[in-house]
Amino acid sequence: MSEAGEVLHADVLHRPDGKSKGAGLVRFATAEAAEKAIKELTNTALMGRQIFVREDREAGKQKTSYNKRTTSNTQSQSTSGGTSKPGQVSVFVGNIPWHTGWETIKDLFGKYGVQHVDVGELRNGRSRGWAIVKFEDKANASAAIKALNGYNLDGRTIEVRFDNKN
Repeated sequence: MSEAGEVLHADVLHRPDGKSKGAGLVRFATAEAAEKAIKELTNTALMGRQIFVREDREAGKQKTSYNKRTTSNTQSQSTSGGTSKPGQVSVFVGNIPWHTGWETIKDLFGKYGVQHVDVGELRNGRSRGWAIVKFEDKANASAAIKALNGYNLDGRTIEVRFDNKN
């Protein structure tokens, strides 16, 4: 990526089991360098794999999130914690590793009817160590809490409980 310009930060996205998702995020020093990467590096090989480079649609947001209502693999942004739909139940997930994105949380809680995930982030993109996960009903939220409270996520014991702010 550095052939396009100065790279400030690069991250490879990982699944909960630690394996690469085959995607990553690169932050360039200038918009021009990012545009050059899009133009010149798309459809080139990186470590033997063809890559596709596009602008990060999530850039500049304080939270990243997943919203099932948009489509199951679509990203949605929110700086206000997302919208609550009638009947949705919010669960707080604390002590998550700093590199954890919404995708990891969605995958971890996926079998419990996740509707939306917000991961709090600092301006530099680093996780604030918590997420809010919204479920379609209290039964699914309770099952997730029972199964995942105390779960070891990348070496950290996560706290999973009903969100007391809603």
